[in-house]
Amino acid sequence: MKKTALISTIALSTLIASVYPVSAAPFQRHSAGANEQNISESIQPIKLEVEQTVKDFFDSLNKKDSAKYLNNVAHSQDDSTKYVSSHLKEGNIEIDIIKTQKINDSEYEVQVKKTENGKEYPVIPYDVVLEGDKWKVDPTNIVVTPKEILEKQAAELGTSLASSQIANMQNIVGENENFIVRKTSKSEDTVSPMSFLTYNFGERSVDIYSPGALGVETIPGNNDHPIDSLNWTIASLYEKNGSQYTEMQFKSLSPTSTDYATFSVSGYYAVSARNFNYPDVTGKFNAVW
Repeated sequence: MKKTALISTIALSTLIASVYPVSAAPFQRHSAGANEQNISESIQPIKLEVEQTVKDFFDSLNKKDSAKYLNNVAHSQDDSTKYVSSHLKEGNIEIDIIKTQKINDSEYEVQVKKTENGKEYPVIPYDVVLEGDKWKVDPTNIVVTPKEILEKQAAELGTSLASSQIANMQNIVGENENFIVRKTSKSEDTVSPMSFLTYNFGERSVDIYSPGALGVETIPGNNDHPIDSLNWTIASLYEKNGSQYTEMQFKSLSPTSTDYATFSVSGYYAVSARNFNYPDVTGKFNAVW
């Protein structure tokens, strides 16, 4: 009887041990933690490399170092990028990196707070992409509009800039008392002489080399809003500079009929058109050069 009881006790202990292993759970938790730590440690050197690229990018702008700029900016083989590198402007840029986030294995987003020539910008989320084996800053989808430009646009029509007008702008990622920052879809190609391209309202054109004049033909679609001082089409000109596109000039055009504007500029620029106050108004525009 005692021998049978002893065997039963041993069998029961074995069964319990097989169902509830004592050391497995702690070991698994330790392994999971180790894996997370290994992943974090593998990302850290890349993150530092990405952030150093951003620092070198802005250092090249401060020093007007064309070679360093091309080494740290994406699309360095594009004609427009080479043009920008040979026309870097005097500037005093101070930056702080606020946050670095991995998007995928070949792209990070780095949030940068910068002060340029004494003016503070909102935090700007720059893309940093892997080209070959080198990380590079891609500023092609960053568009900065000085609020003084918007105020001029409103004053031209006898109105004042309202928060509702700013709210109607699409893809805003930052705003302060000086600037509005938008992150738009990227233009794929650079084009040059003598042609035209058609876009929808709200899109931005590719980089276009203008030998002296760049035209925008606007073709508004259906417009059911009152035809008054709030209802108008805006054609905008964006200069491609070192770290972003900046809205430089604008023309106010008809909200309902085909209209045309000419910008007298030389160099690489982009253009866009939209209804300034009513984003639901669709239409098309031609960039003509």
